[in-house]
Amino acid sequence: MLSKDKDVDHEVLELSALLHDVAMTDRTLDRSRHNEYGSELAEQLLRKNGYPEDKIQLVKKCILNHSSKRANFRTTEEERILVDADGLSHFDSINNLYNLAHNVMELNDEDTLKFIQDKLTRDYNEISDNLKYLIEDKYNRIMNITSINDIFQESKNVRK
Repeated sequence: MLSKDKDVDHEVLELSALLHDVAMTDRTLDRSRHNEYGSELAEQLLRKNGYPEDKIQLVKKCILNHSSKRANFRTTEEERILVDADGLSHFDSINNLYNLAHNVMELNDEDTLKFIQDKLTRDYNEISDNLKYLIEDKYNRIMNITSINDIFQESKNVRK
């Protein structure tokens, strides 16, 4: 939906969206660098499946630069759309963020809530201004939550 009527390479965008977090499944890797590992894994996968080199490089660039640490390196509309789609999706997957923080990272309830709020704040700040209205109310409600138990109720309020 975000790329409708835009002059973008839809195949590159779809491949980037599908593969952008591929490295998150490997618990032995440093999650803070999942974009770097993911771009390399995507390159290997796409090359193995015979994709043209120009598409591989564009997909790698999208995956590498979807991290907020690389915001200054984004130059394409595909990168911007991937960041928007990724950020918006997190507001509909709070349970996944909880699982990552609590069960994978083994954070306590207080730190899990802080992790979720910090992550969604970074996402909110990265989302294009013209799309923030989609999640602004939910973002504000999440920022006012003080108990991890309340986060589950909010996770049911999908884009309200």
